[in-house]
Amino acid sequence: MATSASAIKNIDDRRESDDSFSFNRSAESPPTTRHRKRQRAREKDRDWRLRHLAEK
Repeated sequence: MATSASAIKNIDDRRESDDSFSFNRSAESPPTTRHRKRQRAREKDRDWRLRHLAEK
């Protein structure tokens, strides 16, 4: 994944407007992290099952 100069500039602009950024983070944080954890657990479970099926 190549990051272009404009993408980096966008990140810097977002860092400068820190107030709105932190507000958005706090508003969206709980559901997204919960979703990400659940998704990661599903992936681990699937990987484990596939590995064990492959061994047998």
